[in-house]
Amino acid sequence: MTALAGGAADKLGNQYELWWTVSELVRMLHGQSESIRIEDPVATKAEFVVTSEGRRILHQAKRSHPNGKWTLAALGSADTQLLQGIYDQLVGNDTRFLFISGSHAEELDTLAMRARQSESLSEFEGHFIGDAKSAANFRRLKTFCRNTDNATAYDVLKRIEVRTPSEKDIREKVTWALPALFLANPTAVTSTLLRIAQESVHKTITREALIAELASQGYVMRQLRNVNNASVLIETLTQDYLASVKHKLIRGSLIARDVTDKLLQRIQGATRGSESLLTGRAGTGKTGCVIGLVEEAKRRYALSRLRLTGDRLTPVPGQPPS
Repeated sequence: MTALAGGAADKLGNQYELWWTVSELVRMLHGQSESIRIEDPVATKAEFVVTSEGRRILHQAKRSHPNGKWTLAALGSADTQLLQGIYDQLVGNDTRFLFISGSHAEELDTLAMRARQSESLSEFEGHFIGDAKSAANFRRLKTFCRNTDNATAYDVLKRIEVRTPSEKDIREKVTWALPALFLANPTAVTSTLLRIAQESVHKTITREALIAELASQGYVMRQLRNVNNASVLIETLTQDYLASVKHKLIRGSLIARDVTDKLLQRIQGATRGSESLLTGRAGTGKTGCVIGLVEEAKRRYALSRLRLTGDRLTPVPGQPPS
């Protein structure tokens, strides 16, 4: 018998990887995926495999690189061989790959983003990597991908995504998401999810099984007995969130940011089930951006329920929020 690489202590021994795993368990509880298999023996170079709408999504999380960034050379080095592993897993199928790290992988991220933005290989080659630097990076990428051809490398690139959240960002994401699911203390639920993740190496966790396991521990998911109460619940959770983060604002004042409007436009045009991730170094204003986003969304919701009659705004009976 061949010994399995890694193991529970190796794969989830790093807190960064463990917290990312828990964040995906929470995302599954929200209905964004059907199952997660932690350390799938078939999936090399991946902490776990998520199944969403029948499609496999491989996740690889690394806290950081010693030099502060992941270059293509570092990702394809003999010690790491991540690019080789990604290529082997993605060639000839529709699997996706998420690389998550506190250190940015700018070269890979730029190539993958430009591949997704282009509508064809010829457009990608002619307009998205037309500059010398990008073209050189694409050639370098192909050498790490078993010296593959342009078309195959392009197809693989379109299914790679790079994210750069800090461990603090991931922890906050988990903490803020759980109150919408459970009435119980989110810290207690988080501790249980951490334990489940550590004890589930090589196992497939379905959403139904996770809900049942949490219920057996006394954590039953919220259920709306009256759909008319949904808006009240959402309003309460929103106000609790704003109260918990507004103290982080500089002098208690909200600074208007262009990125807030861009994020709002992206969310409004997003398809069902899609996500938007806001990243940035500490102190760059992520919290302020989210507060501005929430308050602007609340303002637009309020206006969507009103109509102008003369010089007075009155509620529109039965009007759904926009």
